[in-house]
Amino acid sequence: MNRRNEKVKELFAYLVYRRGDLCTNDTLITVVRGVDAPNDSASQSALRKVIMELRTILSQAGAEEVLVREYNATYIDTERIECDYYDYLNGLVSPAQVNGELFSEYLWAEELRNELKNSQ
Repeated sequence: MNRRNEKVKELFAYLVYRRGDLCTNDTLITVVRGVDAPNDSASQSALRKVIMELRTILSQAGAEEVLVREYNATYIDTERIECDYYDYLNGLVSPAQVNGELFSEYLWAEELRNELKNSQ
């Protein structure tokens, strides 16, 4: 998987993790470019490219309505997706069933992983 595809995957995972909360472009730049990335034109351009690629992938899957863009913000429509994370939050899947694997490759989900470990 190339770097941009990894960033598209991470951006979508982060939006799922945020459960429909508005995520500002500044916040999403830290996901796409790193915590120390400035909110400059290069970072904004990189974010736009990743969002456009995500939009294309979702459109090809017939799920373009999942991604919602507003001025300076992005979020997902949680009513339009199903995932293990939401099942876990709704008590439909136990911590043991997700086995600590929810968002396991992303640093920003460390708190969730700790919560899963402590609840087993």
